[in-house]
Amino acid sequence: MNPYPESMWAAVAELAASSERGIIAIDGPAGSGKSTLAHNIANRFTENGRSNFTVHMDDLYNGWDDALTQTLTNSLSTLVSAHLAGGSLVLPRYDWLASHYAEPIHAPAVDLLILEGVGSSQRAIRHQLSLSIWIECAAEMGLARVLAREPAIDSARMQEWQIREREHFERDESKVAANIKILT
Repeated sequence: MNPYPESMWAAVAELAASSERGIIAIDGPAGSGKSTLAHNIANRFTENGRSNFTVHMDDLYNGWDDALTQTLTNSLSTLVSAHLAGGSLVLPRYDWLASHYAEPIHAPAVDLLILEGVGSSQRAIRHQLSLSIWIECAAEMGLARVLAREPAIDSARMQEWQIREREHFERDESKVAANIKILT
């Protein structure tokens, strides 16, 4: 069974058929399935002969305490501008074990840029998005999924993160502004 709405796949197909450079943001709480959805969309684009690159917000965050701040907004604005101008991308890459930025990620110019993660559909870049997708699940389920896939993350730290992401979503109106909304 396909858990994603047909309207989403229709919008993705329309974007894949276009000659325009596109940007899809997949936002929502931790553990809701954003990475899986990004992978599925990337596969659809590849099947249609269109190049794509996925940017994971975890690479852009400057650690736990400077994640959903102007630092992320600045990184997103720079990436989106470079993509729309047809240029290659240079992404900061945070090393969570070393607690600092490591060597950046270099990506070629692509047809579709997929922004995936908490804070990816920020108001500052929203007008430049081709499609904004909100995906969510119950908070308890999201917490369980994250802790299962990332056993090194402390449960208390993750619960703090859930509070901060909720505050960000409310302030930024991320869910309200999304073109497509999915509950997993």
